[in-house]
Amino acid sequence: MIALKSTFSDYYDIAAKSDSEIVYNRVRQGKGRAAQLNYLKGLGIKTVDFGPLTKFNPDSGKLVVYTNTLSHDFQGKRICTYSEAAVQYPNYLVAQFLDVYNGYTIKYLQVGERRFRVMLQNKDYLTRLVEGSVLAIEELDRQFNYAVALPIYSIDYISNGTEMVAIDFNEVQNLRNIGFDRVMGPVEVTTEIEKALIAYNLSLIHI
Repeated sequence: MIALKSTFSDYYDIAAKSDSEIVYNRVRQGKGRAAQLNYLKGLGIKTVDFGPLTKFNPDSGKLVVYTNTLSHDFQGKRICTYSEAAVQYPNYLVAQFLDVYNGYTIKYLQVGERRFRVMLQNKDYLTRLVEGSVLAIEELDRQFNYAVALPIYSIDYISNGTEMVAIDFNEVQNLRNIGFDRVMGPVEVTTEIEKALIAYNLSLIHI
């Protein structure tokens, strides 16, 4: 089993052992939003169009302004018009607001070797940026992802009308927030974390 060093709690914490020699350093804040999206692009993943406000123009329509680039779970961002962003957030990172996806988000989730496709819907997507309700969880073929090499992470995708594009990279996914305790028990999750830490050579020696 594993020991945890963490900045937040999750439902599988009860299965961790404080005296384990294998330690999972679970920290929510990692790369900033621009660095994360650029990282995904480096992996060959199509992302939403993003950048400084100067990249867009007054005819761009609505934009998403990242008021806190370290936040996740649909926090730290808001919908604005170009003129609102120019007055209130002229130096903030912004992205194209996509209104053609009908509030559906596909979350690709990796837990150790196990991979899942999670479908969520936010019925208020035109006015509120929230993760929405879980509609379905589908398990995919098992395999480690050595390119990303993180024990638990997720990538959120929405449609731009022609293809799916990534809008967020959660370097640590909070499983409780998506009701994942119905899919994997605490021991199952910590077992997968341990397997991933060993596979990716990420484990820390407990002192």
